[in-house]
Amino acid sequence: MVITEKTYYLILYVILFIISQTFALTAAFITLPQKNLSVWEAYKTAIPYTWIGWIFLTYGVYIVNKYKFISPSQIIFLIIAVQYTLVLIANKFYMNENPTFSDIFAFGLIILAYFISLNNSVSKILGIHIEKEDGDNKKKEEELIKEETPAENV
Repeated sequence: MVITEKTYYLILYVILFIISQTFALTAAFITLPQKNLSVWEAYKTAIPYTWIGWIFLTYGVYIVNKYKFISPSQIIFLIIAVQYTLVLIANKFYMNENPTFSDIFAFGLIILAYFISLNNSVSKILGIHIEKEDGDNKKKEEELIKEETPAENV
């Protein structure tokens, strides 16, 4: 099986994204069981996880912007979906709380909303045209930049 460059970067993006959100939620949950913890001590405990998560997320967003996998709005939807999943897992195994039917139902709605956004389903049903950026648009942008750049005096 041959993996194309775009597929490789899509897989890398998903892995980086899940790692980043895992670190972000670790930062949120790490201090919960500790009693009598000052705000400063909680901050010192959580901030390294946040920084590591930010590094992974920054590189993941760079990849998604470079290869145009999803839109910036869909990045936010994906953050919500991944964090919600990780919160449910953390509640189950770290906080020993079982998710309710409403939690699972809400998760389904979040995933449904993400796929509606990803596929532009409602726009297609309503006949609203969605412009996609492709190579031709990039070439036009590059030509405009060249036209706006002053020529060197020879």
